[in-house]
Amino acid sequence: MWHGESSDLLWFVAGLVLMLVELAVPRFIVLFFGLGAWITAVVVALGVVDSLSVQLIIFLVSSIVALLLLRKQAAKHFGKGRA
Repeated sequence: MWHGESSDLLWFVAGLVLMLVELAVPRFIVLFFGLGAWITAVVVALGVVDSLSVQLIIFLVSSIVALLLLRKQAAKHFGKGRA
């Protein structure tokens, strides 16, 4: 496992940090990379993947898919002009 048994915790913390960064840079972009990190944390915690390269692919794909699918709905829900 990447960085021992705590790689799921590292992905969770990375997601939390990215979501907190979104508060400072409110453009509804960084938020989805935080969501991708949390999705990766869940996948790693379930024991589905081990290698760092697969974890990075899951992170990138889930972040981009979330960004493309959810950004406009989130902007409508949380306020105009942020998307």
